[in-house]
Amino acid sequence: MEITELLKDAQAEIIRLRRRNEILEAKVEVMDSFMCVLHTSPAQHNQTASVDVAWQLGQAAERLERDKPQVA
Repeated sequence: MEITELLKDAQAEIIRLRRRNEILEAKVEVMDSFMCVLHTSPAQHNQTASVDVAWQLGQAAERLERDKPQVA
């Protein structure tokens, strides 16, 4: 398997898992809200920012494809 294919597969997997995490995060927020209502405590929403690894993988794959020597 070429490195560019591997990078693209890794990018696709990360994006798929992010979508799944977004759904799970929404479910957790709903459950947290219910817990706050039941226990009358303030809601806490946790969001973190991180480096976009999927984007970096896609860029690396594009650079490798662009810089790959053309075989005649």
